[in-house]
Parts: sequence; structure tokens; C-alpha cells
Amino acid sequence: MKICKQPIKASLSLFFIIGTIALYSCVEEYWPELEGSYENLLVVDGKITNEPGPYTIQLSRSSSLLDNDYNPLTGAIVVISDDAGNTETLFESSPGNYKTSIIGMQGVIGRKYKLSISSDGKTYESAYEELLAPTGVESVNYVEETQKISETEEIYESGYQFYLTTERASNPKNYFYWEVVETYEYHAPYTIDYIYNGSYNSTGGLINYDEPYALYYCWTTKNVNQIYTQNTEYLSEAKVRNLPLHFIPMEDEKLRIQYSMIAKQYSISETAYHFKKSLEDLNSDNSGLYAIQPYQIRGNLYNVDTPEEPVLGYFLTAGVSYSEHVFTPTPMITQAEADQWSRETCFVVAPDAFNKKPSYREVIAMSSPQDWPLYLSIVWATAFGPSGTSYIPLTYVHDKFLCIDCRTNGGTTQKPDFWID
Repeated sequence: MKICKQPIKASLSLFFIIGTIALYSCVEEYWPELEGSYENLLVVDGKITNEPGPYTIQLSRSSSLLDNDYNPLTGAIVVISDDAGNTETLFESSPGNYKTSIIGMQGVIGRKYKLSISSDGKTYESAYEELLAPTGVESVNYVEETQKISETEEIYESGYQFYLTTERASNPKNYFYWEVVETYEYHAPYTIDYIYNGSYNSTGGLINYDEPYALYYCWTTKNVNQIYTQNTEYLSEAKVRNLPLHFIPMEDEKLRIQYSMIAKQYSISETAYHFKKSLEDLNSDNSGLYAIQPYQIRGNLYNVDTPEEPVLGYFLTAGVSYSEHVFTPTPMITQAEADQWSRETCFVVAPDAFNKKPSYREVIAMSSPQDWPLYLSIVWATAFGPSGTSYIPLTYVHDKFLCIDCRTNGGTTQKPDFWID
């Protein structure tokens, strides 16, 4: 029996500063000779913006290249302060994640903010950085292009390339960093036909399920795993035009039903820009892997008593603005083709399937009461015989096999407010 595959969830740790070498390199893997002192370092990821809170600061400890586990730092005292004398101590909402109160500190344009962390008898601080006024996003558009996707072979793929243009900024020198958030709709391979909760209907058969599409439609929202930076220091005007964002191939499963993206544009300090730019170069420039030691990318935090101790990550202070939600056309495939594609990732092979129809009672027998309610769906197979082509019920599948609950692939059945059908 083949079951649907679940996506591997990447660690949220900023240890990607080191890990990206192995994850994104298109050339022979490069393993820098790091001393033991570059393990178990404090890793910081968080920001405060002009958006309403709460804000989240994520703390962890770095690990070796051979041990890519995420190691959250728990029990720390985390404080955000501004230059007007306001402070807030964050609470640990989950291991390694520290949040402000929903009615707590709010970022104010023009004020300066710093982060303080106390853990294991050590105190770490960032320098004050000003929360800059954001520059607006003028437009985000996409162009259907064909791009080379292999550095070593002549392999090309058509898809949508996204481009961003900012509004004209009020100052000549501006430093930007972008995050791209994508949302896409997908469907479960099968709808729900029946439900079993320990009993059968009056004739001894399965009970029909009244909401066959309850777990069929799902949406996933996540960040595009790329870094984008740009500045206007050497431009003829204080405006970024047609900055290339991500490229998504036509064959990508995210485009099968409906796809949308939105860009978050951060106005940041020159110091923060150089940090993000270094990460962008490390992730995208193969030659840079041999010139940049990952531990040299130092952020804006330091050990108050031992300044030479490396600290990874950055506490970002930024003004943020958003693009509009951009929807791409759906590739020219029918709903039946889309359903068939999803079912290729989830099908059941039964022994001697065309001569013996497995009983749903056999399927239920594989379950136990803690699995109930059990949702079931009929899987149909194509049979070729003397009388031509026919369709027969091959077997039954249920949510234990990830075939009729779209949430098992990480999404939610809650349609986004901005979604366009």
C-alpha cells in the first residue's frame, strides 16, 4: 500500500546561517573546519515593527553541521526597551519562543529599540536601532518566463517570475529587505463517503457521511525560503524598480488549483541591510561559499561581559509595508486532471484486486477505538476486460492513510479572507 507523503518541516532556527551551505549549494558540498567554540552559540531571530504586536523573539543554540537539530533556548529573560524609557519583559509562549503581550509594547516610527537577553548567567544586548518610516510597495507583477534551473546542465523550465517595484522614498539612501509569503489551495485525493464510529447502519452497512467535502479543500500559507535585499544608495532615484523575487515553475504542485503571494517590505538600517545581504550572498552565490565563513556573519547582539563571544542572528527594527495579494492564472488543466494528479500520491494496491474486492470490514479491522471516528472513501480502479473498460471499487481508504484529510499535508480547511475563487 502506498500512502501520501507529508512534507518535511524545516527548522526555524537561524542555524541556517551554517546549514544553508549543505542545503542550497549546487556544487560539491563545502564543510568548513569550525572549532568547537562555534557550537552551542546563542541564535536570535526576531523583530519589532510599526505593525501592532504581539512580537516574537526566537532563541536557540547552534549545533554542529553533523547535528542539524533545533535546540530551543528555554528559561531566558528577554526584554525589549525603547529610548523613551519603556520596557517589556516577554513571556515564553513555547520552548524558545518569547512574545510580547497583545496589549504590550507597540513599535513607534522614529523611536529606537534594543533587545536584552539574560540566560545561564550571561547577558546579551543589541545596539539601539531606529524604527524607520516604511516606504510603500508600488506594484508586484509576474511574467511567464523560461529559466535555466541547472548550473551544470542545459535544463530549462517555464514558470512565473515575480517582480517588485517600490514607491519613491523620501530619502535618497534607503535599505530594504523583503519577505515573500505564498498561499495556495490544494485538495485531498478523495472525498469522505462514509463514517465509522463503532457501529453500522440498520442494514449492517457503513453510515453515509453528510459532509463529503469537509476535509477536501485546504489552504497552506508559508514563507518563501529566499532572502531579498536592495538599497537605493547608488540609484538615480530613491526607488527600486523590477526587483526579481521568486520563480515558480509551471509544474509546481502549488499552481494546480490556485496560487497567491504577497510581499512584506521592510525599511531597515544600513547595519541590518549588510547582515541580510550577507545571508543572501551566502545562500545564492556558489562562489561565496569558499570566500565567506558562516560564523563571520555577526549580527547586532553581543555578550556584555565577553564581547568577543560570537552571537548569531539579528534583532531587527523595521518599518513594514505590504504589497497587494497577487494571484496567478491556473495552468490549463481540468479538475479531473488535478484530482488525478493528487491521487497519484495516494493509491491502494490490493492483492488480486480485480478478482477480490477487499471488504470495508477488513479495513475497519485494522483500526482500533482510539482511531474512531473513521472516515472512509471508495477508491475506484480501471479494469480492462473482454467487455471493454469498466470501473470497479478496488478497496476502501481512510484518514489513517492520509488520503481523505487534506490537513495531513500541513494545511488548514479555513479559507483565507482574501481568497478569490
